[in-house]
Amino acid sequence: VVFLADGSAPVVEVGQRAGSLGYARYCQTGLTNAYLGVGLDSFGTFASNEPTCNTGAGSRSPNSVVIRGSGNRNQGYALITNQVVRKSFVATGVDARPQVGATGMQHVTLALSPIGLLSVTISFFDTNEQVNAISQFNLSNVPGQAALPETLRIGVAGATGGLSAVNEISRLSVRIGE
Repeated sequence: VVFLADGSAPVVEVGQRAGSLGYARYCQTGLTNAYLGVGLDSFGTFASNEPTCNTGAGSRSPNSVVIRGSGNRNQGYALITNQVVRKSFVATGVDARPQVGATGMQHVTLALSPIGLLSVTISFFDTNEQVNAISQFNLSNVPGQAALPETLRIGVAGATGGLSAVNEISRLSVRIGE
């Protein structure tokens, strides 16, 4: 999960493991002072709104870009949108860490405008396919979503439950004012 949190808050504490991916979903304590969580969910439980954490995978949505809204500890984190992509985020048939531009690598662009328009684009290097998973989604129209804070903290969280996978981030860049 790539998350954005209120930059004026003194501390950010990550959320729970498993399907919460370190951010939060309905049944678990979440990231403090959270504004937005963008999950690339290969297993599919980040999109689940199961009423308890003990129900297993429940309504999974594998290979999804999942957007969860603002929240703080035990409140919020609404499922804003969930877009299934046709291709898996997990590289199969790759014996070692993939090199940049090789099979198993994806380039993800997350763009948030100053007025709250969110876009998420994924480029899959093995097929040269580009997927516009979320395009100009207006967060200010989401009921219960906090207003865009004056300053933001960006972070990355990940978690595992009964299954695990290696997910790496490299060449992260943050640009302001575009």
